[in-house]
Amino acid sequence: MVRTRSTACSLRQHAQKSKGKVSLSSQSELDVRLKALTDDSSTPGYAKFIIELLLEMKSEIKDLKRENSDLKRSNNDLVQE
Repeated sequence: MVRTRSTACSLRQHAQKSKGKVSLSSQSELDVRLKALTDDSSTPGYAKFIIELLLEMKSEIKDLKRENSDLKRSNNDLVQE
């Protein structure tokens, strides 16, 4: 339990240091570290569940942003025609 708490504190400090935009490399590093938390047997089940949900939501938001960008581009193309 202590190890999980220290890892969570480390992730929180990392997020606070970044203050806004986070580089892709640190984003993927953060994802890897969060995934490692879910694989750790000392991490409580509820924490694993929440982390997995958040990672899934992040992926869905990323897909929606990409789709929105494509729709904006299509809309701009139609307006210009």
